[in-house]
Amino acid sequence: MKKSIIATLGWFDLFDYPLKKDELIRYLFGYRSKDTITQEYISDYVHRSEELSRQIIFNGEYFCLRHRELNRLIKIRKQREKYSRQKISKAYRMFYFLRFIPYIKAVFICNNLGYLNADLGSDIDLFIVTEKRRIWSARFYLTGILKMFNMRPKFDFSSFTSLDRKDKIDVNFYITEDSLDLSAVRFQNLDIYLIYWLHQLIPIYDVGNLHSSLMRANQWTREFLPFAQNIDRYRRLRSYEFIRKVLLKSSTSLEERLWKKIQMKYLSKNIHTFKNREGVIISDNMIKLHFIDRRREYYKKWEDNLRKYGIFVSNKGILEREGDR
Repeated sequence: MKKSIIATLGWFDLFDYPLKKDELIRYLFGYRSKDTITQEYISDYVHRSEELSRQIIFNGEYFCLRHRELNRLIKIRKQREKYSRQKISKAYRMFYFLRFIPYIKAVFICNNLGYLNADLGSDIDLFIVTEKRRIWSARFYLTGILKMFNMRPKFDFSSFTSLDRKDKIDVNFYITEDSLDLSAVRFQNLDIYLIYWLHQLIPIYDVGNLHSSLMRANQWTREFLPFAQNIDRYRRLRSYEFIRKVLLKSSTSLEERLWKKIQMKYLSKNIHTFKNREGVIISDNMIKLHFIDRRREYYKKWEDNLRKYGIFVSNKGILEREGDR
């Protein structure tokens, strides 16, 4: 339990994000036990452990690692939560109309915004699930409308940096409804970033409860986060199926091939700059254009954080003390 608490706080420490009691349980990393853990149990356990009292700070509501200033982190978290709620409200207003775009089955808020930790200048990151065999069509229509209304951040391929990001809609990850298992996307067995990323998604539009299907398809994450729960914190935009059916009535495979050809022609202009990057996948069931993939960097920083407390993690998610190795 002690190692799991440190490992969990060590991860969120990278994002200046102190955890509440219920969050510590939900995101508790690598604690392999069938016992039920309550908020009261966590509080009591931390107070009884002399070792933990030397390694973490707990003010009755928030936890963080001992080497950080808790009051400062709480202030940062609350300010970012304020910014995040404003951005999520904007996402709802935009997708109130964009939900009628053909072939889109689900829209998820993701990345830092998924756990209300976006700063003022951040864009609005979205993850899209489309109908099978229609991923290129869905991306064509959505990208076209976002560009038309200047709602997309600009990307400089020469420096791999995003420009004009604030409150813009950034959609660089699409999958089809029949390709929900993301285990193949891991850069290694323990892809800690992807694991937490999946459990911080906020569905704002979801035809047929694909969020539940997505979580079932990624049960492998439970090996690392056994107490993770999917909490619907926000309402989901209503789906008007009769409008969708009208828009989809003339759908053909020719249309899909045409939109793919047009988009691949554009992507090919820059494909030489990112073709070997593990954050980029281009196929007929997944379009993942994360030109700057920092998962390995975050994993290394997390390992460094744990090492300060004499803890090491294996690729299977096993936590060990320095003397146990």
